[in-house]
Amino acid sequence: MSDQHLDDKPEWAMSRREKRRADALRQGIKLPRRRWPWIVLAVVVVAIVLMMVLGGGDKADDTAAADADTSVLQLNPIEVGTAAPMLLRQSVRVTGTISPLATTQLSSRVNAPVAQVLVRAGDAVAAGDRLVIMETDDLNTQLEQQRANARSTEANLALARSQLARDRSLGERGLTPASSIESQRAQVAALEANLDAQQLAVRAAERALADAIVVAPTAGRIASRSVQVGQYVSTGTPLMTLVDLSSMEVSANVPLRAIDQIQPGQTALVQVDGISGERFNGTVDRVNPVAADGTRTAAVYVRVPNPQERLRGGMFASVEIVVAERAQGLAVPVDAVREDNQGQYVLTIDNGELVRTAVETGALWENGARLEITSGLYQGVSYIAAPLPELKAGDRVRLMETN
Repeated sequence: MSDQHLDDKPEWAMSRREKRRADALRQGIKLPRRRWPWIVLAVVVVAIVLMMVLGGGDKADDTAAADADTSVLQLNPIEVGTAAPMLLRQSVRVTGTISPLATTQLSSRVNAPVAQVLVRAGDAVAAGDRLVIMETDDLNTQLEQQRANARSTEANLALARSQLARDRSLGERGLTPASSIESQRAQVAALEANLDAQQLAVRAAERALADAIVVAPTAGRIASRSVQVGQYVSTGTPLMTLVDLSSMEVSANVPLRAIDQIQPGQTALVQVDGISGERFNGTVDRVNPVAADGTRTAAVYVRVPNPQERLRGGMFASVEIVVAERAQGLAVPVDAVREDNQGQYVLTIDNGELVRTAVETGALWENGARLEITSGLYQGVSYIAAPLPELKAGDRVRLMETN
């Protein structure tokens, strides 16, 4: 603000600062000019310049780091494989139902009421254990009757033989006609035949008495029980079912196009619903020579050892029958093998850089999931295993770290 302006301005319109300045002018005192606004302005300008310089440097650094990161491609561990020999398999997959290899239906061999039932469904039994006992009063009576008949016939036969001996003696002296001797000989023969029949009846009655006690023919478990105490059963009436769980069998239907590949003795890997994460070793036991009506499939039977009885009849199973096998084969996922106008190749990793590695391939294994490498790729070499078409030779890559 100029001093002339202060002289022209009335006093009542002046501010307190202006009044002090006007008084100083009238007294002839020269006041210093104010410089602090310029200093503040200079400080602000310097601060802005520093911020631009420093901020620009950080941004440049960030841009450089971003460029460095984009130049190196990140790979997940599942996208990278390492060449190594392995057991290669070709298999046929089928499904089927598990059943006990040995199932015995126990039936009554006598006509009698049931006196005791000693087991229930689920019980484990050993060979020779008693299972069912019948009432034996009638059976004992029948046995005694047959034995009495046999004793009576034995007595009559002894008398007839003695009479035949006398007739022969008298016939030698001409005192008994030949017809009488022949008649006595026929009587003896008839009594002998009758005794044989009665002795068979005795043995049958003894066997029926023994069959009144039903025993387990083999070790196993009772799968079902059909009778109760007091029930009258006849010959052939089902009593219970005994199963041997030590060895199981999977029955599966195989398409006819694959049946020629399956032979008895081949290894089978069995996975069962309800027992996850575990496979049981089995063996192809036999192959049905006739296809099932209207299905274009043939039954294949796989035997599976079951010493711990973890497998049960009726379980649903998925079976992988190994039809071909090669030990120490080198194979990669099918998607790892690429092809250009120069031939087949895989992208291998060498010091973080992708390299085109020419390879020669063989047969497909693991049901078409892996392709055998016959030359060009060696044990321990890392390669791109996933289908990543954007990758090419010369790219820089880095494996992401996993926690």
